[in-house]
Formats: sequence, structure tokens, C-alpha cells
Amino acid sequence: ATHTGKDIHLYMPQGKEMFGIEHYIIRRFFERDQIRPVLIHGPGVDVLHRDFLAGIAFMRGNYGVDTITLHPLRGDYSTARAKLEGYHDDIKAMGVKLAYENMDARDRWFTFPQEIVDLNLENIGLTLDTSHLPADTDLSALLDQVFDKLMVVHLSNQSRGNKHLPYRNGDMNLSALVSQLKSYGFKGNVVLEYMPQYNEQLNDDTKRLQDILE
Repeated sequence: ATHTGKDIHLYMPQGKEMFGIEHYIIRRFFERDQIRPVLIHGPGVDVLHRDFLAGIAFMRGNYGVDTITLHPLRGDYSTARAKLEGYHDDIKAMGVKLAYENMDARDRWFTFPQEIVDLNLENIGLTLDTSHLPADTDLSALLDQVFDKLMVVHLSNQSRGNKHLPYRNGDMNLSALVSQLKSYGFKGNVVLEYMPQYNEQLNDDTKRLQDILE
């Protein structure tokens, strides 16, 4: 009932489980309650996967979203780039944008947000996760560098190794980042990613961000 009539961020399970779910039942509930998936988080699908295009088509076909956040796998940057270039026509034909998320693991085919900008590929952009950045990152300078490819922001704070804290509670000045997004006219999605113990604050902060960004 809490999601009735709302836009939602839909998280997909990884591996074969995503394909095994009876998505038509979920779609029926969404239609009944006027719930609109506007963004999918699909961490189990990557360009280095053998079934990459099938996974993208499956998510797009079931929910009609035009932006999907992906996680990079372990692998080589140049190999991933070549594969994305080879899939360009297929991705464009599906009418989908793929927003790759920066990770704090150093063994993925990309780690730093600027590397997605360097790809310079159509329909391939960035999901900027603030908890996956070093706590001392110059957020203003980073936003200037990546804004043209920024599609999604996963917003949460961090402090002394604790991550996914409420965005106003931590070592990073994320309120300034939100203000900068507003001043730049950001039209993508901002998703709050908090640890479960902060669910009550999540609701309050969601309303706060809507008031700021809308």
C-alpha cells in the first residue's frame, strides 16, 4: 500500500533467479496499484556476460524502463569497451540506456567514474554511487567531469568505513552535491541507498530530496 501510485526503483536478483521469477504476476500487481518502475538495478548483468543482450532485453521487455543500472564484472577495460561498441546497434534498437555503477572493488573492468566518460559511447552512462567513492573526493570537481554522462545517482554517506548512511549524516558534503545537481538541471534519477536500520529516515529524506530537486 505504501507504493500505490508511485514511481519505483526496481532491484533485480542476480543469476538465473532473475529469469525464474514470474514477472507477469509482478506486472499485474503493479498495474493494479498503479506502480510505475522507472529504473531497474540489474547487478547480475554485465557486458562481459555471455547472455548480456538477453538480460537487457528481458528487463526492458518485462518492465519497459529505459534506464538500467549495471555493475562491472572482473575483467579488462579494453575488452569491455570493444564488446559495448559491438553491441551498440542492439542497445540502441532496444531503446535503453545503460548506466554503469562505479564500484569500490579494484578488480572490476572499471572503478573510477571518469572511465565511463572516457568510453564516450552512445547510450552508455554512469550511475554515480557516492558510498563507493573515497570519502575525501572533491565532489564538485567530479560532477563537473562526469555530468554529461551522469544518468543515475545512488546517494548515501559514509564515515570511518561505515557506508550507505543517510546522506546528511557522514563525512561527505552531499547536501552541496544535491544543490549542484539542482543548479545543473539534472534530469536523471536520484536513489537513496541506506542500510535497513535507516528506513525511517529514508522516507523523510526522500520527501526532502523531492522538494529540493523538483
